Amino acid sequence: RRVLFFLVIMAQHDDETEVIKVLLSEEDGLDEKDETEENEGSLELDIGDDELQKILGEEHGLESLLEDIRAVMEDEDDEIVSDESLGRIGFSSLQKQITFVLSLSFGFIPAMSAFVFLFTSPLQPFGMCKSLTSPNTTITTNDSQLCQNGTWTFNNPHTITAEFGLTGENEWMIGFLNTGFFAGYAVGAILFGVISDALGRYDIVIFTSLLTFFLNLMSLLCFSYWTYLIVRIFYGMSNAAMMVCSWVLMVELWGPSERARISSLVHVTYPIGVLAIVLFASFIQYWRVIVGIECFLQFIICILLSRVLIESPRWLIVKRRLTDAATVFRKIATSNNKQPPQKIALRTSSNVVALCGHGVLLKRLIALTIIWFVIILAFYTLNFGSDQISDNVSQNATIMAVVELPAYFISYFLIRYGRRGTCVAFMLLACGALFGSTMPFKNESARPVFLGLAKFCVSGALNVVHLFTTELFPTGVRNGAFGVCAAFGRIGTVLYPLFMDLAQLEKTLPLNVCGQLMLVGAFAVVTLPETAKYCLPEILEHITAPKLAPTTPLKSPSLVPRKAGELDFPGL
Repeated sequence: RRVLFFLVIMAQHDDETEVIKVLLSEEDGLDEKDETEENEGSLELDIGDDELQKILGEEHGLESLLEDIRAVMEDEDDEIVSDESLGRIGFSSLQKQITFVLSLSFGFIPAMSAFVFLFTSPLQPFGMCKSLTSPNTTITTNDSQLCQNGTWTFNNPHTITAEFGLTGENEWMIGFLNTGFFAGYAVGAILFGVISDALGRYDIVIFTSLLTFFLNLMSLLCFSYWTYLIVRIFYGMSNAAMMVCSWVLMVELWGPSERARISSLVHVTYPIGVLAIVLFASFIQYWRVIVGIECFLQFIICILLSRVLIESPRWLIVKRRLTDAATVFRKIATSNNKQPPQKIALRTSSNVVALCGHGVLLKRLIALTIIWFVIILAFYTLNFGSDQISDNVSQNATIMAVVELPAYFISYFLIRYGRRGTCVAFMLLACGALFGSTMPFKNESARPVFLGLAKFCVSGALNVVHLFTTELFPTGVRNGAFGVCAAFGRIGTVLYPLFMDLAQLEKTLPLNVCGQLMLVGAFAVVTLPETAKYCLPEILEHITAPKLAPTTPLKSPSLVPRKAGELDFPGL
């Protein structure tokens, strides 16, 4: 009789929120009637067969209805949130495998994709100019425009620059390849971030990983500049989607005690990817072979993802797919020899529209877009504009990659004490180091020290802001918000070629501007709330009333054989 009462209420109200309100308001009165009716005998409801059939039609599926009823009748005090569930399960072997593979999609492959440009499309390729007036005279230079009265021969004819003839008046086309890649990156981060919030993390990660592999494979078959540019733009889109969705899925699979320490270790894969591409370029001169090796590594990662990847249980819960969420929790718990959670709370889903309609979320999003723009601009200015260290591209890339490693290990210890304070400290130190690198030095060997310190601090700030951004938004909009922030960061890389033109006015002017912007970014961080002691927000209500994370690891009984007929999830 109670179930039929709920059916009637649902048939009378189309809006889910109104249904919940009516059920909560009338449930107490219904309980009182139950006691009276037990004594009087059976109760006949005035509901005809046709009306009952209409109620049980396709509009209200039985499975969805039972989940609604269970959620309403469930005592909120007994609610088990995802952070608590993952905390009880611990960091299982399955989560470790998924984190390792996703970290390659998040850091290793995107680093290779971004930095392969430095070696396959050098802006200033070295070559020999043979004079037409004096055939016996040759000049070795990295400026093809000086060879107006001679024939230019590349030292390495197997680069994209040499193959497509991007010298002289066509030299601007080299930088346009990188600009196109990061423009596609900005579009892909926003587009697929929103799609992932709607369709799920698992499907988008698998799809974009395969798409990245096929687009990179297509670039090997390009024999004209414009074809290669188009492929490069779409490759940037898929690369961004793979990177953003991999990161969000990793964070949503971590418990509260793992997020701080594992996030720092995951970022180590980025400089490793840079060092890998430097190593390949040192021994291989042909650009198609270098890209072919990258394709092979991407293919291996796609295979690994297909074998170990699972959907985010947090996303499944907010999308009301409790049975699937229970299966995921059971799979994680079994791999760690622990019992799965006995009850899974139903969440109210939100979408990307909430980012603009919710005042608190909008303020956070605006502050974070400023922070991302500042940090990413400084990050790539120091990476791609590090010619003040030496004229050797491989040496500069190696130094800047090695400097990143200790930054991630230091933030490993600092980030657990607070995201906001650690990020502000890194950004202020980076500001000081950038200003210091612009000072006149009697001994120029001091300038690389300041540049290295600046890269160290910027890398630490980037590590913190990745985790900080993820913890500031609820599950329903997390991927979309992260994608918007990442896209604004990549706007800095799109503008990077124009930004570096400031060096024509003053060689150190780009570094000076980066230092000033870093100061603005630090003030933006101060406006954000601390998230270190709180659970990862699931719904919009957790934004204004965040739940404290457990201060000690939660315990869960070991997995033991169950009695015959006993359910794994009695709460469901």
